[in-house]
Amino acid sequence: MKYGLIAICDEDSDYANSLAAYFRIKGSLASEIIVFTEYDHFTHFEDIQNIDILIMQEDFHDSITNPSHGNLFILCENQTRYDYEDAHKIYKYNSAEEILRIIMANYDIHAGTQHFAFHKYKKSKIIGIASPIGRCGKTSFSLSLGLKLSQNNSCLFITFDECNFLRISLFRKEHISSSFADILYYFLQSMDAQDNRILSCFQSFQGMDYIPPSEELGTFSELTKEELRSFLVNIAALGKYDYIIIDWGNFSYDYSLINMCDTLLLPKIDNDLYSEEKYSHYFDSIKAQITDEKIVIKSISLPVIHYSSVATEYTLELTSSLLGLFCSNLIQELNL
Repeated sequence: MKYGLIAICDEDSDYANSLAAYFRIKGSLASEIIVFTEYDHFTHFEDIQNIDILIMQEDFHDSITNPSHGNLFILCENQTRYDYEDAHKIYKYNSAEEILRIIMANYDIHAGTQHFAFHKYKKSKIIGIASPIGRCGKTSFSLSLGLKLSQNNSCLFITFDECNFLRISLFRKEHISSSFADILYYFLQSMDAQDNRILSCFQSFQGMDYIPPSEELGTFSELTKEELRSFLVNIAALGKYDYIIIDWGNFSYDYSLINMCDTLLLPKIDNDLYSEEKYSHYFDSIKAQITDEKIVIKSISLPVIHYSSVATEYTLELTSSLLGLFCSNLIQELNL
């Protein structure tokens, strides 16, 4: 079933079709997407059909004859001299990812005839990473696994580890003004993960989407388990992602949340008596608390990696080192 209609109008057929392909594949949109590269074809179509999201080059703007269209976005090749009262301006040569993010941030559901939606037939599989052992490589492993999976799948990375190093050292983007706390605030207002304020906060790193990590302690302390569970259920039900990778962080002992996973991976440290005893008790508790027999639970020993303090080298280590190879083999073993 299709939800709404998106039209992309641009004389550059390669550009228009590439943007449409990105929206269909990476955006996982359930809307119908139509491309127009000629004035006459577009004007004939718009006379008989309302369009929920209209994305067009500037030269096409004057050809609009149907005032009933929903959200209008103008693709500008430079700093346009025009200010459009009826449209949002987007720099045409932004990445397709950024164009989609801007559209989601400015989309007005009340302006269109249909809700802007993702595919409903697909529910994301949740892969959780949890361990009672501190500094065993949970976050780096979670990130490496997400990057590897995203090479052939749509993947979202979430970490519940507050104040971690990722936002500071790796996800360094000047335009990231939002965080996990903002996303949760928006969700609690609407209880709907398709709230475009939420979707516009998602970012991308080397083909993998991620929720910007929390910047401060206490982000999750005021939320109930039911609210967190509802948030994750809604994100999984979007149909936008094949896999959601969750670094459970301090929630590693919250068995009610961990029960949401389809696959649960439990990293450990070998040759450490105290860690082995602590881990053994944790593993037994997990097995006893998780009642769904369909959940795959796997104990893993991560390879020892001495990570670089340089962000670019650290990124390379995540995908090309022994850890990257370990994740590739694990993906094949688990048939992900």
